Amino acid sequence: MRRWIACVFLLGGCASPVLPRLMRQGDAYELHQLGSRSYAFIVRSGKTDEIGSNSGFIVSGRGVVVIDTQISKEAEEMMLREIRAITSLPVTHVIDTHWHDDHVLGNGAHGMDVRILAHRDSLERMKEEASATRLPDVPVTEDTSLFDGEDRVDILAIGRAHSVGDVAVYDPVDRVMFFGDAYVRGYVGYLGEAFLREWIAGLDRALRYDIRVAVPGHGRLGGVEFAREYREYLRDFLVTAREHFRAGGAPETYVLPEKYKRYGARFFLKDNVQRAFELWKAGGLDSTD
Repeated sequence: MRRWIACVFLLGGCASPVLPRLMRQGDAYELHQLGSRSYAFIVRSGKTDEIGSNSGFIVSGRGVVVIDTQISKEAEEMMLREIRAITSLPVTHVIDTHWHDDHVLGNGAHGMDVRILAHRDSLERMKEEASATRLPDVPVTEDTSLFDGEDRVDILAIGRAHSVGDVAVYDPVDRVMFFGDAYVRGYVGYLGEAFLREWIAGLDRALRYDIRVAVPGHGRLGGVEFAREYREYLRDFLVTAREHFRAGGAPETYVLPEKYKRYGARFFLKDNVQRAFELWKAGGLDSTD
């Protein structure tokens, strides 16, 4: 494991540590302090069924903003206990990065005084699929911010990407981006309902932010270089799948580029290639050379 570098505090302290530090390691998760106010709740290897996905929270001066609520109320309560151990401030907002179960089924752990935000199109899917234990009450359709001044938390409305409606959350104080499943580390990821062209464009927009730590929806923490690598993987998948289909290849004969065969979750690949085939037939792979 990388050695954590502590922040040296001078004349009131610095805005954030140079690198994250592991605060606590539970049976199913790790809690990492990312800076002066951002924290990541990371699933330990082999514990996805218990926690579901990575998530996190930002302790602003006006309350705590939670990003994603895992796969169950019980998993979300684990993170709420960690929040209570860090601050007496209440949770005021939850942001669902997209509609999938492993990111939203813990919504019901929060009382009705907590506002839950999600992209409008993800909210519609949650209604259709009955996927959330509590539906979001604030639809997001464009970039916006919670609070202002030094408490500001930015919401980037990526839109169609990993799902029908993704958002990412940026902490401008600690320079942390919580990507949800718009970026996962070390996995082929689930692209079975993806919009690859728009996804790549959305990541390009997110990657223009000044990012020190990139929190993936799944996988280990790291710097922004790993998010850039995942963007290149999506582009390579789009380009090689498009050329394969143009040459008359069938979905079942597509082969992932060699450098990505080290990625996990290969069981998703069949659905991913089928989705790419559907997009290609509809003209949805015709850009991002």
